Amino acid sequence: MKHEKSDIIKGWPVYLVFLILIAVVIWALKNQPSKLRNEPLAKSISRSIKPGEQTDPGGEDKENAFHTAETYVVRPTGSNENEPLTLQEIISNRRTWNPVWPDWYGRTAEDFSFGDINGSRHKLSDYPGKNVLVVFWTTWCAPCHVEIPHLIELRNTMSQDELAILAISNENITSLKQFADYKKLNYTVISSKNYPPLPAPFRYVRGIPAAFFIDEEGKIKLATEGLISLTELLQIIRAKN
Repeated sequence: MKHEKSDIIKGWPVYLVFLILIAVVIWALKNQPSKLRNEPLAKSISRSIKPGEQTDPGGEDKENAFHTAETYVVRPTGSNENEPLTLQEIISNRRTWNPVWPDWYGRTAEDFSFGDINGSRHKLSDYPGKNVLVVFWTTWCAPCHVEIPHLIELRNTMSQDELAILAISNENITSLKQFADYKKLNYTVISSKNYPPLPAPFRYVRGIPAAFFIDEEGKIKLATEGLISLTELLQIIRAKN
């Protein structure tokens, strides 16, 4: 019996180290940062959120999301700072979105017709001579929530004579209207529910938020998937091809 106690006493440093390792592991697990907070927004763009889950980021998360969405432009040496960026420059400096369906760039966008949440009818061809931004989103998409203030400010920055903003969701009109009233959306919100499928390439959208930039001639200038900031929205609309 005395021999067993002696062995235990002699082995206490090993037990101590073992206990310290367990404590370190527990501390590390408890203090591990949130996966969503550290995951780049571009990788979480299409994340589906269960009904009732918090979708409007707040506090530090919201500030990080807005900061991440901004673009830091590196212009070629000797270029004019007042000149609009080219699309290639904007694409090269992107951080939270990707260009998609490049085969459609420069092609005339096929017309489509939908009703908005206020009962008015809309067609893409209703906006000749204007830039048109077609946005795909949903009320349960977290990155879409982050993008909404950018779209609201874009509507405040550019007049309706210059730009039409059509935000399309596949949700029902009642839900969209309630959400639009709550968020004070100042652009056209459209429900695609119960309507025929959109023409190509609009029907190819899988990840949201997604956007199509259509120029004054009715041609697709750029299509994107991911979160776009106000700075980038303005740059793309004003960009040289």
